[in-house]
Amino acid sequence: QRDAGLAQRSGVPIMFMVLEGDGTSVGSAQQFADQYRADYEVESAPGADDGIVFVVHWVAADPAQSTVVYSAGESAFNSTGLNDESISGYLEEHVQPWLDNNQLFEANAFLMRFTRYTSLYEPPPMREITGVAKVVQQALTIAAPILMAGAILGTWRDRTPDDRRRWRIVSFTLYGALIMGGLSIWTHSLVSVLSIIGTLVSLAVWCLWVTRDRDRERGAWRRIMPDVVIAAIVIVVSFTINMGQVDVTSVDRDETRWISRAHYAIELTDPFGPTWQDYAVTVGQPPLGSIAIGIGMVLQNQDLPAAGVWDYQYDENWYRATGGYPPDEAMDAARNTNAVIGAFATGAAFVLGRLLTNRIGGIAAAAFLAWHPLHIVLSTQALSDETFALLLLLALIAAWQFAAKPTWARAIALGVLLGLGGATKLTPLLLAPPLVIYGFIRLYFDRTPDGKRAGWMLIAQPFIAFATFIAIYPWTWINPFERAWRLFSFRAEEMDAQTSAWPNALTEGPFDALARFGDKLTNTHSTSQKAFQHFYDWVGIERTAVGIDLVLAAAGGVILLWIVARKGLWAPHALVACLLFGELVMLAVGMKADFYRYHLPVVMIASACIAMSVGTAWDAFLEFYRRRTTNSKVSNPSIPAEVAT
Repeated sequence: QRDAGLAQRSGVPIMFMVLEGDGTSVGSAQQFADQYRADYEVESAPGADDGIVFVVHWVAADPAQSTVVYSAGESAFNSTGLNDESISGYLEEHVQPWLDNNQLFEANAFLMRFTRYTSLYEPPPMREITGVAKVVQQALTIAAPILMAGAILGTWRDRTPDDRRRWRIVSFTLYGALIMGGLSIWTHSLVSVLSIIGTLVSLAVWCLWVTRDRDRERGAWRRIMPDVVIAAIVIVVSFTINMGQVDVTSVDRDETRWISRAHYAIELTDPFGPTWQDYAVTVGQPPLGSIAIGIGMVLQNQDLPAAGVWDYQYDENWYRATGGYPPDEAMDAARNTNAVIGAFATGAAFVLGRLLTNRIGGIAAAAFLAWHPLHIVLSTQALSDETFALLLLLALIAAWQFAAKPTWARAIALGVLLGLGGATKLTPLLLAPPLVIYGFIRLYFDRTPDGKRAGWMLIAQPFIAFATFIAIYPWTWINPFERAWRLFSFRAEEMDAQTSAWPNALTEGPFDALARFGDKLTNTHSTSQKAFQHFYDWVGIERTAVGIDLVLAAAGGVILLWIVARKGLWAPHALVACLLFGELVMLAVGMKADFYRYHLPVVMIASACIAMSVGTAWDAFLEFYRRRTTNSKVSNPSIPAEVAT
């Protein structure tokens, strides 16, 4: 009964029946199925003609003569992955062998479960392009490349435009790309999509070229070489730590979710193909985490797809029986990919800490992250969390760079990173709208030309981020706003469902979530607790260590706010603080269930705040040492006063 009920989730009414026969009445069973579907109106609505009736024709005396027939309405296969070919496939491969072995119960269970699985997790039929749309599609095949060539040549003819002409070129190109994009989606023209991409890439390169700083110091790279070297060392050390734990970290069943969608990486080349149709898989999660894992697996010579979807209504035994569990080679390749992504996240933590304070602060942030227990675990599991963490840190770095010198190139980089973060986990996308308020505040209070320019760039952030989110997610192209809203609603419903399934993990509001963050930073997910415990074990002290990560992070947060108050709202620290605390608030408000991986963004925030604590302490120490040394030299009569000074 449970299996039959779960099979109805497809939206198509399905009946399962067993008829006992003598092996000569297969035709009668088919007639019964057809008549039953018609007489009892097995359909979602009167006249819908979309119901399906399965009849197991069971021959007890000779089970090998048993068979399965079905009757489907003309509209039964319009909206799900079920069709004659897919049904025949799982009947022959999975259901019929159970019948032949005289296992009627198992045959029915597999019939119901595979019907549900196929209806939910196989893509529905694609929209057929006919009529005027077909004619326009054929026309775009010729016209789109010509228009792209014309746009590129027309843009690059002028390499020294004034501001007015540059904005006119950008505006006309974007308007044209928007119109062509609508035609491309309507006609499913891949050639037109590729032409749009080529045009926009050329426009971006042209804008960077004509707005480049011609007076930039040629030897500026020498100043950052020490930081580049340190960042490279940090990445190598973190990668080494991660790779040492890949085979040790326990398997999380959610890893199969991302591996089963890793083929998104190659399906991006066919944005109008079956993979991006509207069904349970595409609406389940944003795609970028799976795309990143897929790219890594391809680079390691793994075939995609490497796994099937795990229907969580059933256990691992069922999943393995379907042949969907990923092989060890695919699992290792996916985990190795995340080990690399986690290492780069550690390097990004160093860069952010370096910008906020100094090299010592950056090293402290990187060391905190590289040895952090949660970071190591999530860097060695095939999940999307480390991709999200890397993009969040890169967005914070971009925010610093933009606030330090507002340019459209840096503004677009910030918006794109927020959009890519949203295409991995949704919360970075929600960081963009508050920047509109920040932009209007700057427009009102900062009347300088730089202030006005920066204000409008901040106001543009949601549009840049949302456009990036849509561009990387072909499922949303048909109706961006409606489908984006569906995705947010689905994620909210899933979070509520998690609280019902795991009541022990339920968080009772934002303050409870913040308390859990603090507890994990102190007792469980804590670099300092881990270090203290190793020290206690080494010296033979029988004591459970308590971490000080929360203390250092809280102190760093206070220091960051103090710097913002001292330097003003337009300083880089202010914009970084806005994004940091905005992400923390969204995590606290949105976290319904306390799962370990939901704490990783808090670890990233803590790394930035710890950089503030350690970096500021280092600056204070240097200042104290300098003053003490100077006073010592002045008070020493053997040193001339002017030399000491």
